[in-house]
Amino acid sequence: MYCRHLCKGRECFACGPTGSGKTLAFVLPMLMKLKHASTEGVRAVILCPTCELAAQTTRECKKLAEGNKFYIKLLTKKLIRSADLTKQRCDILISTPLRLSSAIKKRKLDLSRVDIVKAKKRFIVEHCFLYTISFSFFKVEYLVLDESDKLFELGLIKQIDSVVKACSNPLIIRLLFSATLPDSVKELARTIMHDAVCIIIGRKNMASESVNQKIVFAGTEEGKLLVLRQSFQERLNPPVLIFVQSKERANELYEELKFNNIRVGVIHSDLSETQRENVVNDF
Repeated sequence: MYCRHLCKGRECFACGPTGSGKTLAFVLPMLMKLKHASTEGVRAVILCPTCELAAQTTRECKKLAEGNKFYIKLLTKKLIRSADLTKQRCDILISTPLRLSSAIKKRKLDLSRVDIVKAKKRFIVEHCFLYTISFSFFKVEYLVLDESDKLFELGLIKQIDSVVKACSNPLIIRLLFSATLPDSVKELARTIMHDAVCIIIGRKNMASESVNQKIVFAGTEEGKLLVLRQSFQERLNPPVLIFVQSKERANELYEELKFNNIRVGVIHSDLSETQRENVVNDF
């Protein structure tokens, strides 16, 4: 259903549970419409809430485009430092809103080779390299906001707004995909989309029927830890994902489980990109 409307060039707002094929639904029609590889400039932008999801989406895009000469790039710090994307071939650019909105700011100050010398109450700055990264998004034909509900939860609306404004092609097709349908996402769809088709798979704001759910009342934080220990001993087989409410709680739980000789990793935004990649690879 997604594919039919996207192939007709309609803007689309889709809600479906995890595992319903949303990534496939927007990537395949996009590749079909783009047809040929780029000669210059970015032609499609996909925004994801986290670096890990952006990397995963990049891998999926490359798999689906295999055999075709499409240029698919993940926006990394290294790419931002090294090149002007307007001069590179790039059909599909995948990024987080924070990284892309930061890169859209044309003037960058590279302080990696700055020598500061204090003399007579003045600072003399030598070897300060100021360079420009000019991102031209006028040719962007598709803008996809994947996991729109999570983008809002992470407070990225200002960054999203800057990207939407930068993609100034009057014929652009905007697509929103979400696992749940909160009012904030519906309002965003009404604000940035025109005559969009709304597609809902299954019941709104419900988990997939293929996911078994169980609620355990633990009473306290200490009770939660006890339940987790028992679960690992009795029935939980790795790999296991545990979500908590904050970075501080993630670190605390990591130390507790590590103390109990459980092979565990922790991932959150305070870690460097390399550290996060290593944790995901180990998992």
